[in-house]
Amino acid sequence: MSPFASSLFDPGDKGSTMDRLKQRIARSMKGKDWKRTSLLDGLPLGLSALERAQRLSERASQVGFDWPNAEAVWKKIGEELAELKRADRKGPRKAIEEEIGDLLFTIVNWARLKNLAAEEALRKANRRFMKRFHQVELELHRRGKTLEESSLKEMDRIWDEVKRKRESNSRRALRKRNQAG
Repeated sequence: MSPFASSLFDPGDKGSTMDRLKQRIARSMKGKDWKRTSLLDGLPLGLSALERAQRLSERASQVGFDWPNAEAVWKKIGEELAELKRADRKGPRKAIEEEIGDLLFTIVNWARLKNLAAEEALRKANRRFMKRFHQVELELHRRGKTLEESSLKEMDRIWDEVKRKRESNSRRALRKRNQAG
């Protein structure tokens, strides 16, 4: 539990948690012209949406507003995905946007429960995508073709080859590390 949260909680006295929270916020904001009234207030607006979602859910979890375990989140992910599919079939754009937001927020919660930083996971996925796509471009260039001259099927085949090579190299490196250690 964070130092902020632990200073608010007395396990034997759950009734006054909100009062202690309000008092602590009021003390920390003395001399300022605005007041925090919620545990969720005060996160920097400049955070990425993924980071903000993770921080919001961390704060809510500090007062017990949380999933019992990661398995429960999997169930909710399934529900949110089904809702997104329904909205995609018959909903207006606003409904689709809301449902994809709910799905992303739920996935961020799963990552948090697994002690993973969703922001970093997505950043790494972006890097992998860029590397693989660049390898597709290089292979097409080696074949004397451009992206525009290539079919999706051809690009997908190359993509899968690049991914297989990377996974094979990762497994080989892991075996070497295990043998060395």
